[in-house]
Amino acid sequence: MLHFRISDPSEVASARRRVTELAQSLGLTATDVGNVALIVTEMSTNIIKHALRGELIAQETVRNQTNGIELLALDTGPGMANVAECLRDGYSTAGSSGTGLGAIVRTSTLAEIFSLPGRGTAVFARIVGRQVSQLQFKNDHNEPRSATVTEEFTTGVVSIAKTG
Repeated sequence: MLHFRISDPSEVASARRRVTELAQSLGLTATDVGNVALIVTEMSTNIIKHALRGELIAQETVRNQTNGIELLALDTGPGMANVAECLRDGYSTAGSSGTGLGAIVRTSTLAEIFSLPGRGTAVFARIVGRQVSQLQFKNDHNEPRSATVTEEFTTGVVSIAKTG
């Protein structure tokens, strides 16, 4: 498990680099590694923009011989009064493009967001590799092609003891 305290923009790059290295070591595809990097960046910059400080936790998850990464961003910032509105592309309270939370949801295998105004926010994302089987079939021009069949996770857990 990797744990990062996020309170300065320089810590975003460090967290992204270390979590990306973990994703690569697990054999995730280049696309999945890119998604991990994007999600870590969005989670960490949101902490700095909205809460000033928080933490990011990353851990490997393995199920049925398939690797993945689970990410949890926690802060005690102002929270979100309307999570659904904050997920809408173009909505921003920080003057940004307002696509970050939506990008986390779109690029994750699973994403969950919980926020209490005045108490803080927890954002969870899971990115999993896929068990891949190659199938052979022919395209419209009767040429052989391959395709992939994937199986993805359906459950997962993060359990972290927190003081207080």
